[in-house]
Amino acid sequence: MFCPVCNGLDTVQAVCPSCNEPADDWGRLSDLAGPYSPYESIGSFENRTSGQSQGKCSHVCGCQSCGSVFEIAVAEWQ
Repeated sequence: MFCPVCNGLDTVQAVCPSCNEPADDWGRLSDLAGPYSPYESIGSFENRTSGQSQGKCSHVCGCQSCGSVFEIAVAEWQ
C-alpha cells in the first residue's frame, strides 16, 4: 500500500475546519516530526503517534486564511 499524495499521483483537497477555506498540504506528518523522521520507516513513526488506522497516511494541512493547522488522513492505494 502507498499514499497517492506522497507519490505525486493525487493532491489533497483539504478544507479548513475553522473557516471552510481551502488549505495547503504541508506534507506527511512523520516528515514534520523531526530532522531525521523522513528517514525512519513509516510504520515505526505511526506506532509512536496517535495511531491512524492502517491504510491511512497522516498529512498536516495549514490554512492561509485563518492560520489553523490540522491533520487529515489520506487513504492509501493498494
